[in-house]
Amino acid sequence: MAAPGAASRRVSRSGVVLPEDPSDEELARNWTLSESDRRMVSLCRGEDNRRRFALQLCVLRGYGRFLEAEEMAPIRIVNHLGAQLELSPVLFVGGIRRPSTESDYAERIRRYLGYVRFHRDLQRELADWAARCTLEGLSIEEVTQQAERRLRQGCVVLPRAAVFTRLLGAQCRRAVRGLYASLAQQIPTALVPELDALLAVPESSNRSHLFRLKEYPPEGKPDTILAFLENYTWLQQIGVGEVRLRGCHPALIRQFAWAVRHNDAWHLREYPDERRHALLVCFLLDALKTILDHAIEMNDQYLIGMCRRSEHAFERELIDARKQARRGNEQVLRAMEILLHGGWPRVEALDRLFEEIPEQDLQQAVADCRALDHVELFGYAEALESRLSHLNRYQPRFLALPFEAQPGSEPMLAALHIARRMHSGMLMSLPADAPVSFVDPDLRAPIKRATGPLRQHTWEIAVGIGVRDHLRSGDLYLSESRKHGQFWNLVYDQTQWEQDRPKGYELLSLPTSPGPALQHLELELDRVAAEAAEGLAANPFAAVRHGRLKLKQPDRLEELESTEQLRRLFKSLLGRVRIEHLLRDVDGWCRFTEAFRCSGRTIPSRAVLLATLIAHGTNLGISAMGYSAEGITVDMLRQASQWFFNEDTLKAANKILVDYHSHMPLAALWGTGRRSSSDGQRFLLRQSSLLGSFYPRYFGYYDQALSVYTHVSDQFSTFSSQVISCRKHESLYVLSGLLLNDTILQPQFHHTDTGGVTDHIFALCHLVGIEFMPRIKDLPDQSLFKLDRHQHYGELDCLFDATVSRDLLGEQWDQMVRLAVSLKNRLSPPEVVVERLASAAPADRLARALTAYGRIVKSIYILRYIRDEKLRRAVQLQLNRGEARHTLARWLFFANRGEFRDGDLNEIMNKTSCLSLLSNAAVVWNTARMQKIVDQLRGSNQMVRDEDLARIWPLLHEHILPTGIYDFASC
Repeated sequence: MAAPGAASRRVSRSGVVLPEDPSDEELARNWTLSESDRRMVSLCRGEDNRRRFALQLCVLRGYGRFLEAEEMAPIRIVNHLGAQLELSPVLFVGGIRRPSTESDYAERIRRYLGYVRFHRDLQRELADWAARCTLEGLSIEEVTQQAERRLRQGCVVLPRAAVFTRLLGAQCRRAVRGLYASLAQQIPTALVPELDALLAVPESSNRSHLFRLKEYPPEGKPDTILAFLENYTWLQQIGVGEVRLRGCHPALIRQFAWAVRHNDAWHLREYPDERRHALLVCFLLDALKTILDHAIEMNDQYLIGMCRRSEHAFERELIDARKQARRGNEQVLRAMEILLHGGWPRVEALDRLFEEIPEQDLQQAVADCRALDHVELFGYAEALESRLSHLNRYQPRFLALPFEAQPGSEPMLAALHIARRMHSGMLMSLPADAPVSFVDPDLRAPIKRATGPLRQHTWEIAVGIGVRDHLRSGDLYLSESRKHGQFWNLVYDQTQWEQDRPKGYELLSLPTSPGPALQHLELELDRVAAEAAEGLAANPFAAVRHGRLKLKQPDRLEELESTEQLRRLFKSLLGRVRIEHLLRDVDGWCRFTEAFRCSGRTIPSRAVLLATLIAHGTNLGISAMGYSAEGITVDMLRQASQWFFNEDTLKAANKILVDYHSHMPLAALWGTGRRSSSDGQRFLLRQSSLLGSFYPRYFGYYDQALSVYTHVSDQFSTFSSQVISCRKHESLYVLSGLLLNDTILQPQFHHTDTGGVTDHIFALCHLVGIEFMPRIKDLPDQSLFKLDRHQHYGELDCLFDATVSRDLLGEQWDQMVRLAVSLKNRLSPPEVVVERLASAAPADRLARALTAYGRIVKSIYILRYIRDEKLRRAVQLQLNRGEARHTLARWLFFANRGEFRDGDLNEIMNKTSCLSLLSNAAVVWNTARMQKIVDQLRGSNQMVRDEDLARIWPLLHEHILPTGIYDFASC
């Protein structure tokens, strides 16, 4: 089935990819001849020669190279050129048969357009440039793409694509071989035997040490944390931390590490010594950071679970103690009433007391009351202490890590020093002057008892919790960690920022001084507040009563009868389609499988690539797919999955789908691509994994789950998918999907539900040029802030709780912009930066300034939201689109009851990325099919309103068959 209104592509030997059925806009933009062009064409003899000359002229101008002599062009393009030359239309056209004529025309066109040949000097210059790019971490595919752009900018005629790729590939491989030799020479001699030993399989085990270093961690428990810490210690002992590789870009180290992770030990043993040792040392450098980060995350996970279990035990003990103390409390109160009775002498009062309440019962009542008091004060600490033996199985090793501290965290460092001395036996008891200022308030009172020494066991637990919290905030850091290093290593260093500051402010279109920016915010706040106050009396959504904001439930988005009729018609006419045939059709239109490439590996057939995609995206797995598809074996699927399905290739394939869909005519009715939303979708996780966490709201108290956080555009394309733990706040990942997006869609308005909302997200989105527009569940409880405490907003004054500090914003303005530019230019993962800010200590002035800035931006948004019904509907509509996409994902991810059965991060990420590809392919196929139905209806003079089409989404899924026996014969 051809996609209506969309151009399929023709791949040729020359590398020129021409649109098979270009739109009128494409013809006008790319295939229009100027008056000078037509004069040049008129010098050719014969109509066929003129058509060919005009075609080659436009091809060189648009693609930088010529078509080969035997290559044909789409007839629509040929006739469009012929019409401009006043030539008669033709049904078909071929290439020129005489090579001399073809080469003569190419030379004339080259001189006319000012192009030069790809001569030997240029080849040598390009070869040197390609070698430098390779050493900076670019893949052969990236080098080829950049080389083409470089030559086209210099008006150089590109050679045939295969020749060009072969030339650059040879040079890139030569550069890599030279780098292998250089890296091998830099490896310390003592480390070489350890590298070879990594690949050996001990007789007592069926796994090499290399395999264990590759493993993704299971759920954080003392034994697994200790194993990872031992791996980290071993890496340090053999000297990996001291290795410094000169001349090797960090991106290339990551590439080499990836190659080792995807190779088996027996395969690596076959490599030449230089290559093997260079790859392994890069892997160990990367593994040192990865293992350290995993150990920190597992420690975090274990402490969260330990504290949760202790709280539950404390709450049960407290309930029992209160039950016991209730009766005792009544007896004690009755005893006091008897003693304080004014009509009885003291001796008689005592006699009456013991007559009514036996002395033994009274003593028990006092004991019960004291027991309650003890539980309330020490119960939580004692519940934690009962778990100290488990914690101490790994905590001494964890606290021995080389922590460094920011200024102001000296008490935490001092506590670490004392804890290390106690664990080593140098101190037998806790010193009386041990620091406690870092201790959580819930534990500080039990530690500092009124009499006696500090409570040692509780203090030891408090140290572990304190280290965790200080790592989160960045007050403690580990220089070797990728995620928990010093905060300012995540952004531009001061020297680089001094050089790039003007470009940074220009990139974000921000003023270099805070005054104009704050004045603009203040004027905007005054304007929207005045408009909201003025319309408050007639506002059907919001009112202010007794000093509080009161909201009523917004009206449901209305549904027209004509829309529902058209939806039912689409459902009946779409027709059932098997998932493999759907993918075959979509790949025929946009060639998204061309993104699955791996240097040095033979590309699998399209059938194998599509089968692998379905195996992962439906959760079926490659084993089950191998027995469900004729002619495709498990080994074929394993090879394709191992080498061709990774983060980069899946992202590139998804980009092709998203970009293709954005140009389809119907997509413009649903949105412009400038609006998006993000939300998490939870899935059960049946294997122990660092990603897993309990999520009682949906899965009870015994099953663990993870969340797939997706970003969806207003055209229904999923342009980002992230696998996150349910224990993490969704707001950490809002910016990641937006700033790491490489598709043609560049959202300027973004929506989330309450889970994605923080003041920091409001601030950072505003600074990078994105309007953050969430749906806030507890909107009446939100506080509003202003910049001028003397400014009044009439009836809305009661909603403004405080004023933010102008001085703080002015002081930190440059640092806020520095951070925003760093995020915009992808210097660090946004989620790492946002988590640091969210956990920052109160003394962190940058975090406080971003909070203040975000509060002003949020106040402006809330006032707009309660005033503007159109805005509220836009927010609700986009969030509904995201929820509807979840339904499509559930339909496609059918196998194993939609549960993840593997705890490995890479496996889970592959499945979620493939699921996004499947859902986007379904959206493309549905859109094309809907367009065809609309064209048929309108062709038969039936009215189909764009207003109705805009309300019918391409997320229909009941007609898609993801199950059964798969037929890839036609693929």
